Amino acid sequence: DLSGSPGPTPGVALLGALLGKIRTTSVPKDAPDAAPLLSVALPPCADADGAAFARAALHDAAKIGGWKLSATPSSAQAAAEALARKYPRASDSVDVLIVDMGASTTTVAAVRLVAEALAR
Repeated sequence: DLSGSPGPTPGVALLGALLGKIRTTSVPKDAPDAAPLLSVALPPCADADGAAFARAALHDAAKIGGWKLSATPSSAQAAAEALARKYPRASDSVDVLIVDMGASTTTVAAVRLVAEALAR
């Protein structure tokens, strides 16, 4: 919840509208009425307060769009999970270096995927 805000900020409302449109085009019409689960990678944040604000904004946008936010991993965590699913390995662990070069920031993460995560 964005404390002190009388309603969603324009960016949150816009993202919520976009998520609502995605829901209407991607969730089958005969699906149960319960909100589908959504995982969204957090944008790069400078500090813990920024990450907490981003999580709250994403939670509010998901709610506006009719989704239930289930996870908000960092972009590096999301990329590591995608790699583990796309390229499964039988070894106990895999070390991955992820470089995310965006328009305004670059994030580098060294991630060790353990067998438990690789089994998913």
